[in-house]
Amino acid sequence: MYRIVQEGLNNILRQPEAKNVRLKLVAAYPNIILRMEDDGKGFEIERRMRETVLEKRMGLISMRERANLLGGKVRITSKKGKGTKVMVKFPYQEK
Repeated sequence: MYRIVQEGLNNILRQPEAKNVRLKLVAAYPNIILRMEDDGKGFEIERRMRETVLEKRMGLISMRERANLLGGKVRITSKKGKGTKVMVKFPYQEK
């Protein structure tokens, strides 16, 4: 989870338009939910994912891969001029 947060914050830092960031981690059995939001310029998700592969920028892909390793799912929403929201939902597993 730490690496997912780190990658999300690095992505936000690359966008100088973002002035505020909100992180929230909630344990809501049977899940652990991580939310990251910024008030940056936003982007078109499908286009960014295509560019990510072509330009070998792995930020969003690595977030998804790390979540998958923990049995989690990532949902990204973004609107031009409205910022970006990332929600990662992990199943709670006692170890």
